[in-house]
Amino acid sequence: MMIPTIMPNPPTDPPPKPLDGIRVLDFTRHMAGPYATLALSDYGAEVIKVESLTGDPSRRTGVDFVGEESALFLNWNRGKRSIALDLRRPEAIVASRIADAVNASFPGAAFALTPGTVRVLVPSESGEQTGEFPRFLGRLLDLAVQPFERAVVLVDEKTSTVVVTGAPTLGPCLIARGNLTIAIAESPIVSQPAPLSDTGTTTVVPRTDINAQEESRPLTLVQGAATLSELADVMNTLGATPRELIDILTKLRSAGALHAEIQAY
Repeated sequence: MMIPTIMPNPPTDPPPKPLDGIRVLDFTRHMAGPYATLALSDYGAEVIKVESLTGDPSRRTGVDFVGEESALFLNWNRGKRSIALDLRRPEAIVASRIADAVNASFPGAAFALTPGTVRVLVPSESGEQTGEFPRFLGRLLDLAVQPFERAVVLVDEKTSTVVVTGAPTLGPCLIARGNLTIAIAESPIVSQPAPLSDTGTTTVVPRTDINAQEESRPLTLVQGAATLSELADVMNTLGATPRELIDILTKLRSAGALHAEIQAY
């Protein structure tokens, strides 16, 4: 007697999902963003989680861990692929430019393995046995490669000095600023006893006058600056002193509008 199957065996191939073939780059951290991209992954999207070299801070969040990884992190990022990028190090860009320059003269000969390593395969016609290796090496050394220009703003608050190097850029933003001036004046008053009085002495009573005045300046619309010269024009338009300029640049960097590294000297 054959017993009927209550639940049929699952198919070998999983059924298609709505987001099959969609690739998503996940730059989010902590909980909300990774949880949203987790839903995309469950619906079939290929989610690639992009992290810094130190990793998502949620890797070390919570009380339950699987090995060195937080159980919360593993749950929010299950089914995803991961890649770590160091976007602040220029060496990766330079290594890629070197490989491109070599391949332009010797197609397929160069590979950028790491930010500091470029592997070059010597063509067979330029091997040491052919006598052409010195010529090949000389052509490599003569290749022109554009170096990376790091955008840096050096500030010295002691001397109110600002030095800008590289190629900083500025995004569109609104800037409003004003000066608060507080004036404190001491005007002592002489207090004397009444005429023909047998009691009392002449004394000096201090009096302090405090006056606060805030300067109102219009809101400044900055369209952005793509070059160092345009950035200088924007800062000159504001009419800021060097000390005010340090504060403005620091706040623009914190807001994400100024694309440059600020270093205190």
